Amino acid sequence: GGLLATSLGLGGMAGMWLLIRDTLALSGFGSGAAIVSFYFRVGGGIFAKGADIGGDLVGEFFDQRGEEDERIFQLQKHMAEMESQRKDRLKKGLDGDDEDMMEQLRRMEVQMQDIASQLHPIDYLDCVGECICDVSGTCADLFESMVVILSTSAIIGSKGSPAPHFNSGLPFWIVATGKIGCSLVAYYCHVHERYSSRQIRWSLRFNLLSVMVLVQIVQVLVSFQEFLAGTIGFDRFWHFGVISLMGQLAPEMCVLFAEYFTSVDYTPVRSLALNSDLGVVQVVLQGFGQGFLSTSLPAVLMIVIVVVTWQLESHYGLVLLSASSVSGTGFQGGIASYGAVATNAHKIVHLTTYHSITRHRANICAALGDSTAHAGNTVSAVNAFSVVFNVTLTLLAQTYTSLDMDYMQVTGSILSNYSQAGLVTGVVLTFLFSANTMLACLSTSQAFVKYCKESKDVNRIDRLPFPQSHIKPLKTLTSFGTVVSMRMVCSPMINALAVPL
Repeated sequence: GGLLATSLGLGGMAGMWLLIRDTLALSGFGSGAAIVSFYFRVGGGIFAKGADIGGDLVGEFFDQRGEEDERIFQLQKHMAEMESQRKDRLKKGLDGDDEDMMEQLRRMEVQMQDIASQLHPIDYLDCVGECICDVSGTCADLFESMVVILSTSAIIGSKGSPAPHFNSGLPFWIVATGKIGCSLVAYYCHVHERYSSRQIRWSLRFNLLSVMVLVQIVQVLVSFQEFLAGTIGFDRFWHFGVISLMGQLAPEMCVLFAEYFTSVDYTPVRSLALNSDLGVVQVVLQGFGQGFLSTSLPAVLMIVIVVVTWQLESHYGLVLLSASSVSGTGFQGGIASYGAVATNAHKIVHLTTYHSITRHRANICAALGDSTAHAGNTVSAVNAFSVVFNVTLTLLAQTYTSLDMDYMQVTGSILSNYSQAGLVTGVVLTFLFSANTMLACLSTSQAFVKYCKESKDVNRIDRLPFPQSHIKPLKTLTSFGTVVSMRMVCSPMINALAVPL
């Protein structure tokens, strides 16, 4: 998903530029991508959370849900007793009756499959929602960020530059090289059977480091060629190298900071688990606090990097910074999509088997998937941060160029009183957007509950074996949820369009 999204973004922008040969026309391509991405990202999130909450609510209306929970609890209790007896026999040096234990395990797994087949189809709809939210939504978001950054980079690079062909082309060199590197490292990841999710995550991070090295080599070679030709001076040559390196490191540094507060492998989440016996309020408040802390350090880091970049190369430096930050999104989007796959596999494994090795592997993959999915969200936020600066610079450049003025020589305040008031309004409307989106999620879950109570088409088909008995109802629920979530996204969409207006 990540590799395909970035390939379409890079190929689409390059193809449009070759056909139209007008940098300003590229902004239309980026605008269309932004609108579609908004629907996928927000609509997919509304669908996913609405299906998750709706499935829990629907389960409360079925009498057998309590019986199913009790059967699962008894199976888990019996499994724990069998494991305890096996350990006691090993301590006493007695040979275990492996055949009897395996036979009991087989019978228990048959019972678990019976329980899985009796679940309502909406209990599996969250698997569809995970794919829509973490795969389609994240990849569409990364596609939109790459397209907008490349289009604005081409516009800024062609204005007010002694070498417009180089300044507008260098971002494409960086992104294309990153795309090739991401495709290469996607073929291999160093993993051992005894690796924890944390160790696997660092192995993936080393793959991304290889992509950064490749991009830096190409960027230095291309810039050095222009330096030898006299197009750029030595100061700009090493400035470009520093800015490009900061742009590549910034997203992964932000991910690293965020993972410390959100991953099960680090102290904050473990302390949250230890304090869970203090009640729901404690968990919610501490969780909110850790969530906000996970964004504070990345925000400070991005501000510092932007200030340093501005001091080095001002307008074009920010363009180069944003282009470098999306050079590794192919690989980052791919591992973010893996989060949905791992979560769905984890649910299926725990519903169908008690095999300890299988469940252990599923737990490791699910923990890794949670980290990579959150990494995708963090990278999307960093890219959005870069997009804002690029769009602002593009509007500034186009406005002063239309007035026959050099936008790079403008001094003094460039914000009117209305613009300054708009900044404050944008902050308020952002909170309003969050409220609209959360209310949309709740409304979608209510719509799922009502539809499941009134429609017989969403019940499992008893005459068919599992999982065929759930496929047609799942298709019906997915179609219904898609229509509802697309309708619910209209209010947040209007809210988002009101911000620039």
